[in-house]
Amino acid sequence: MDFPPRARPSPCDEVRRTARFVMQSARHVAVRVPSASSPHSSLTSSAAALVEKIGASLLGGCASDSAHPADAALASSSHNQQTAVDDLIRAMWGTSDGHLTWAELRGSNGGGGGRNCGTATAAEDVDEAMARYVMVVDTLNFCFWPSPAFEYVHLADSVKRTMLRDRSFIDPDHLAAVDENELREHWFSSLPQGVPKPHNLGERARLLRELGDCWCQYKGKCSHNRVASAMIMEASGSASKLVEIITAHLPGFRDHTIYRGTQVFFYKRAQILVGDIWGAFSGQRLGHFSDISRLTMFPDYRVPQILQSVGILQYSEELLNKLTHVVEIPSGSEEEIEIRAGSVQAVEDLSQLLSEKYSVSVPPHVVDWLLWQHAESNLSTLAPHHRTSTIFY
Repeated sequence: MDFPPRARPSPCDEVRRTARFVMQSARHVAVRVPSASSPHSSLTSSAAALVEKIGASLLGGCASDSAHPADAALASSSHNQQTAVDDLIRAMWGTSDGHLTWAELRGSNGGGGGRNCGTATAAEDVDEAMARYVMVVDTLNFCFWPSPAFEYVHLADSVKRTMLRDRSFIDPDHLAAVDENELREHWFSSLPQGVPKPHNLGERARLLRELGDCWCQYKGKCSHNRVASAMIMEASGSASKLVEIITAHLPGFRDHTIYRGTQVFFYKRAQILVGDIWGAFSGQRLGHFSDISRLTMFPDYRVPQILQSVGILQYSEELLNKLTHVVEIPSGSEEEIEIRAGSVQAVEDLSQLLSEKYSVSVPPHVVDWLLWQHAESNLSTLAPHHRTSTIFY
């Protein structure tokens, strides 16, 4: 007897299922946000104040009555990537005035009409440079806490400097052979005084080799060696499909583990890579995804830190004691999984709360970005975040 093929849940839906499953029986973490599943929960005063600040950020991003409040998050998420790529473009296209930007080179209409560009082919080369930059950064974007003072901005700047020094460093064949010594002596050789190199450079080099090998497979499928663009375009404008493609080709992005005998999924770096592409391209061209709102939040350290500080996430006394005394939480432990699952569920609930409050869709990944920015601006007031040695975040 032939059975009809069963539709496979999307990776993003698997993450949502994980959050619901884990939080049904969690012993170390609880979520306190008013929602359909917990209508009697109420926000603490500090949580209510945080919601108001997020709302103000959303409304402040509306340039007109027709603008979507989530545009504020898109604009802020794209700023750092575009600033870095503007520097790359000035160097790679050899402009003399020092003021050429990615948008100018590509043309405001998204075609090839920008200054010093002239053809759609050149514009596609610029898109490829930006796509490679974002993918390389997010391949290395994990576990900074063992290197005090090293932050995301140092990673992004180091990749930018490496590409400016020699663009061949991010060619597929070169990445496929990169080693720990090259990262130490070239990629992270110009950090500010007092900022250490990120730890576990051997593992970071291995993950870059994975990316290089993946891009080499795409060389025969695309023109002009636009391997990153080809990988993105294979998703046909679907964020969820691109998460599938990333996790299918890059084992280092397969963020899943076992919780009480059941496989659970988080896909933090795969999802944030898609979100960063969306942000870097301002939701256009390679960054246009018709289902971008299907992304969940990106469960790592910083967002649970801010959620716990305002009482949206509540931890057991045992877990709080470990955080206070900076005890490492093992990767794959019940405590670590519950922190991450609780973060996903809390942001899903906050997304619903904000959408109802402001009568507009506020996707979870937008809530994540706004929470992350608020946390980064208030680090000195927050309790310690949990510490887990992992390649997934």
